[in-house]
Amino acid sequence: MIRRYTVLLVEDNRVDRMAFERFVRSEDLPYDYTIAGSVAEAKKILASQSFDVALMDHILGDGTSLDLFEAAQNMPIIVITVSSDQQIAVDVMKAGAYDFLAKDREGNYLIALPIIVTHAVERWQAQRELLQYQNHLQEMIKERTKAMLEGELRLLTIVESTPIIVFSLDIDTKFTFVAGHTEEILGYSPSDLIGKSLLLLFPDTEEAKMRFQAAYFGEKFSNDVEINGHWLSISAFAKWENESIIGIIGVVHDISERKRAELAMAQERNLLRTLLDNIPDYIFIKDRQGHLVESNGAHAAGAKLMPEEIISRTAVEVFDNAVTEQFHADDLQVMDSGLSVTNEERITTAVDGSKRFALITKVPLYDDNTREIVGLVGISRDITDRRKIDEMRLQATQLRIEIEKEREVIEMKQRFIATASHDFRTPLAVINMTAHTLETYFDRLSPEKRSQKLKQIQSQVVHMVDLLEAVLTLSKIDAGKFPFCPRLFDLKIFCDRVWEDVIGMDEQQHQHHFDFVASILQIKADEHLLQYVLVNLLSNAFKYTPEGGDVHFHIANDDQFITFKISDTGFGIPKVDLKYLFEPFYRASNVKNIQGSGLGLMIVKAYIELHGGTIAVDSEEGVGTTFTAQLPLYV
Repeated sequence: MIRRYTVLLVEDNRVDRMAFERFVRSEDLPYDYTIAGSVAEAKKILASQSFDVALMDHILGDGTSLDLFEAAQNMPIIVITVSSDQQIAVDVMKAGAYDFLAKDREGNYLIALPIIVTHAVERWQAQRELLQYQNHLQEMIKERTKAMLEGELRLLTIVESTPIIVFSLDIDTKFTFVAGHTEEILGYSPSDLIGKSLLLLFPDTEEAKMRFQAAYFGEKFSNDVEINGHWLSISAFAKWENESIIGIIGVVHDISERKRAELAMAQERNLLRTLLDNIPDYIFIKDRQGHLVESNGAHAAGAKLMPEEIISRTAVEVFDNAVTEQFHADDLQVMDSGLSVTNEERITTAVDGSKRFALITKVPLYDDNTREIVGLVGISRDITDRRKIDEMRLQATQLRIEIEKEREVIEMKQRFIATASHDFRTPLAVINMTAHTLETYFDRLSPEKRSQKLKQIQSQVVHMVDLLEAVLTLSKIDAGKFPFCPRLFDLKIFCDRVWEDVIGMDEQQHQHHFDFVASILQIKADEHLLQYVLVNLLSNAFKYTPEGGDVHFHIANDDQFITFKISDTGFGIPKVDLKYLFEPFYRASNVKNIQGSGLGLMIVKAYIELHGGTIAVDSEEGVGTTFTAQLPLYV
């Protein structure tokens, strides 16, 4: 029949209490438990109830588990806490706790809880009974009475009910008394062992003799051994009579579960060690003085050493001095400031002496008790090959950009040739037709008609000359051979002259607005190019604004730039056309019935950029357009 345990859980965290209850139900544990949420509540419960075992969270809202040890002195106490502070473990174990269990976020500690609880209760009961028996036995030995036999029988009954072995040896290490689970643990019945030497259980008899030597000299003996697949914890002490040692009394506990857990942990550590040693990154730990206390294989190989050979040395002792100065500076920064160095690029030297690039990360290492910085953990990754790949990618990207630009230039030239051919063909066709008319019907035409035809020819010739001039200008700019001659001149006089010239040619009676608010008197620029820019922008404003509309010319400056703003209330520019506005021969789709070459704005932009300036356009179809040109004050 499964024995049920009475359990007191002292836990102030509601989530952890629920996790415990859920685990007890899911595992069908034989626990009759009572839960207290504070020190005060636990003391009240302990004053009226007794339990087989007490599970206590260390840090509680109104105190700690230590505040309950006196009230719970008649039961084994297992302290459970989320802290991994070893000092807490030492304190509670010294105070009388049976065991100390650290919580984890995933609740895996609950898995080990049933084993620990069972061992705690059984060992507590056995130890108390054994202690009572030991005291009583010593008294009986002194009195040499028959009560010794009764005590041994009583001990036999107790031991048989617990998973331990109690034994007594004579001076020759032979069993005189054995009780407990001997068959399960040792493979022998108690009767098989009586009269036989304890040493037969050990494969190495000489080593066993040496181990027990201390007990026969009056010292307490304690050791862990493996027998028949079981890990056993053996505790033994001398048995005295008339101030002489006549044998040994001992207790054996089966600690196989604990040993398996330790073995699993050791395997995990070995796995981690294997993993670290097979990672190509340098991984290391240094103490406050810069000595290496841990190093993986790659880090040690970088110094042409084995991991065990690099321990206790400094970086200056094992690495090239050319790179250790910067590494030492990083170490001091981390350990003095407490701030990490994360993914910082450093230059180092490979085993063959070649220059390498490394990505360094270093974080401070703190003492769990004092929270003082005692060293650092570092990781160094070789990124030389990655840098080379990045450089190759960058070069490939730049090459693609250059190819794309070249393709755009070729397309622009093809479009330029096609458009220019069309724009030259049109005026030539008009001239040819008009000349043919004059030749054929000269006698029939009135003097006014003849004059009109001649003016048509002249107009087309002027248009072709302007077109050729524009093409020639663009060619010179593209070749970098266009003359640029900046000089100082009076800005106000210049702007007045340009404005008067442009409005003098206005035949549609627009509303004129001239606003000169610049604070500077002179500007250094190429006067000829700047005049072309402003005349072109202002002429376009008048050309593409219906009669009676507004045209504004605004001039201002700040500490760095002179700004020319030309705005109108004209047709505006469709959004789809804005991004192509400064390309050669491009004209907005809503003004193609108005004469123009489509080269003016491209030349304007080129002239402004020669000055180191910029031009921007803001327009809404049907509302108007604003061109803003900015030139630096000092060209």
